[in-house]
Amino acid sequence: MSVLRTALRRSEASLRVIRFGRWQLAVICAFVLVLWVACALGLIRERWFVIFYSLVSLATVVPWFFGLRAYERRVLAERANCERLLQDQALP
Repeated sequence: MSVLRTALRRSEASLRVIRFGRWQLAVICAFVLVLWVACALGLIRERWFVIFYSLVSLATVVPWFFGLRAYERRVLAERANCERLLQDQALP
């Protein structure tokens, strides 16, 4: 029984890490948006840098987003399985 509770705690910790990872992706996207606004206002004259940074960010954010989504599905399935097993053990 304690193994299942440990697995539940581990899955909750994994979900917190996934949420943190999503926030990091949002920060990257927000920074790219700020760069484009600064470029449009003339604060950044090197448009090639903004384009390059946007492409690099896109190339990293998209795979990470789908990877986090796949990992979240696995963790949610594991957590649901552990909860089901705990409920089955609790029934007389």
